[in-house]
Amino acid sequence: MASRAHLLLLLQALPAPLLALTPASFRPTVRFQPQVAHTGGLGRHPSLSCPRQRRALRVRAEDEDPVTNFFTKIFGKNARNDPEPMGLKRATVEEFPDLWPPTQELGEVLADDPADVRVFRPLLKQTTLEFQPLLLAYDADRDGWSNKDFRRQMDGSYAAVLVGRTSSGTVFGAYNPAGWLGYGDFRECISAFLFTWVDGDTSKPAAKLPKVGGPSMAILDQSGKGPQWGPDGLRVRDQGGENREG
Repeated sequence: MASRAHLLLLLQALPAPLLALTPASFRPTVRFQPQVAHTGGLGRHPSLSCPRQRRALRVRAEDEDPVTNFFTKIFGKNARNDPEPMGLKRATVEEFPDLWPPTQELGEVLADDPADVRVFRPLLKQTTLEFQPLLLAYDADRDGWSNKDFRRQMDGSYAAVLVGRTSSGTVFGAYNPAGWLGYGDFRECISAFLFTWVDGDTSKPAAKLPKVGGPSMAILDQSGKGPQWGPDGLRVRDQGGENREG
């Protein structure tokens, strides 16, 4: 159980356009390994009798995954190494960082960052908010603790960072790259993550917990409910006027 000690959200000042692109590095690779039964040396396929042949077979199989074949048939073999095949620009981590999982590397604080933002700014490396000025969009003490209060302030928002402190002093937070709409969506966000300073000492490195198991259900954006990261991640519930459970 945690008290309402402090809960706030910091939002990017100027939203940027949302783009749905898939980075080349996410292309799935299907690896086929030849399976050889134990036959006591009898009845083996002749193509598997020589180690060199077996290695060649594995190389061919690894290079013939369905996605690569489909791409090659449409654009040709030379397009694999072309950064802009047929004028289609590949997504890069520098341009679209939220298409990649979170990094454990730390970023730099901005010169104009207030003290509260300087605490967690380094954790935003390789996100769309890494170099963006942040403003206070929601403060539970100021705007209210109910789910309705949260939704009134945050529905229709862009990427945001949640920061809170429990009655025992633990500092916790989370990054939402997709924002909130309140349409009942389970948002896919591979770059979403949680973070915490368990003992409340923010001068130490934070524990950063990335989304696991792929991007699915990273943000549970349910109408009329509080913010939630994953089915079993961080959930801030409506407990107005009483102890808060997170």
